[in-house]
Amino acid sequence: NTLGQVIKLKDTLLDDRNKSIEELGRAVKREQEDKTLIVESHSHALEQMNSTMDSLNDELALQDQLVLRHKSEQERLDGERRRAEERAREKDDMLKYVRGEIEAVKSGFELRETKLRAAREEAERRCDDERKERERCAKELGEAKAAVEGLIGRLKGREEDLARAEGQLKLSKDQVDQ
Repeated sequence: NTLGQVIKLKDTLLDDRNKSIEELGRAVKREQEDKTLIVESHSHALEQMNSTMDSLNDELALQDQLVLRHKSEQERLDGERRRAEERAREKDDMLKYVRGEIEAVKSGFELRETKLRAAREEAERRCDDERKERERCAKELGEAKAAVEGLIGRLKGREEDLARAEGQLKLSKDQVDQ
């Protein structure tokens, strides 16, 4: 009878141990599933950040193209301005000559003097218009540079976010490996 009680006690202990092992197995499985969800979540976040970084890089490339286009336009306008200034100087020289001639034969050249003044004013107006256009382009270039700097700042922030996500992912992987 004592042997029967010992066997019964042993069976009870074995059943308890088996139940404990099964519970531990379920707990380990739940923990592994939780870790898998965490890794998947971090992987998804990393993919989103990579996508955002790619979008920002594309936007930065577009801004670079815009800056280059504005620089090219500014160079073209500077060339036109220099040519217009040279033309204005040439016209000023011509006007001085004409004024000398006018003194000699004033009555014959009064009409011509009026035309030359109008041409000079037109050249000055064009120079002024080109100067305003150059200033406008310079302002747009400054805005584009500011936008590029803003994008660089955002990109650096995204890089920091990415580094943190990679750190979290590594930590999650380390936890999963343990």
